[in-house]
Amino acid sequence: MTILVTGGGGFLGSHVVDRLRATGEDPFVASRSEHDLVDPSASRRLFEAARPEVVFHLAAEVGGIVHAATMGNHLRFGMAATYGGSLSRMREDNTVDYPWLCFALASTMAEYARLIDSGASEDARAPYVEAILGGLTPDAQAFLTEPVTALAAHQADRTQLVDLFRAHREAFLADAVRHRPIDERFTPFGLMFNFSHNVLKGLVADSLLWGEASALGFNDLLTALPHASAKNTGRTTLAKTLMGYARKNPEKVAGRMTPVIVYDAQAGRRAFAAAQQAIAGS
Repeated sequence: MTILVTGGGGFLGSHVVDRLRATGEDPFVASRSEHDLVDPSASRRLFEAARPEVVFHLAAEVGGIVHAATMGNHLRFGMAATYGGSLSRMREDNTVDYPWLCFALASTMAEYARLIDSGASEDARAPYVEAILGGLTPDAQAFLTEPVTALAAHQADRTQLVDLFRAHREAFLADAVRHRPIDERFTPFGLMFNFSHNVLKGLVADSLLWGEASALGFNDLLTALPHASAKNTGRTTLAKTLMGYARKNPEKVAGRMTPVIVYDAQAGRRAFAAAQQAIAGS
């Protein structure tokens, strides 16, 4: 059997490779240096070379920016759909998600602070600001002004985050202005999904329907940068297309059939305003 493992050098992938080899298999391990999986043509060449019968796709872009943005999208969906707008229910039910998001926010804010201190440009800081805003939009108060039970055992991360915001609040608020959602531009704060794999399934379905890989991927939907990019029109179109698929194939969430991908730019504007207010009061 021909087995392809992407991300075979990572924590999870390396364990899978070891387990496969222990059972007598000789997996084809795709290294990041040789195969750029965000490039459709490179991915196609990989599959032509490996000709796998089974694929363990474990490659991922790991980091605070992606994690903060992804968790923000997931919790915004939960607030609107799973918990019916109840902040207390969301806090009580996400005792795992809140600590992970707090860690991602703290580590991303630490990098933002380093960039500020080193005199980096606003453009260099922009991805970090956008990701932090995205992570804060579901419940900024929990991380900045109102300690919650889910973070009781993670006060070191929360304290680091709050202290960094207090030290750099004015600069951050000034940088945040450029990320305010506007009508004619895609906003990642308006995208909500139950789980990341819901979006990935939608992207695969869209590619199969069109007979070719989309020029935009999952990570492209987590940002609106650069704002002048022609990608933003495509991001809006893709987000609405994925929402259309989700509406036609709803899943049961909190006892109701619900589309698990939503794009609502107005909700994104409200979420941004709430986060901005919480930052100003931190």
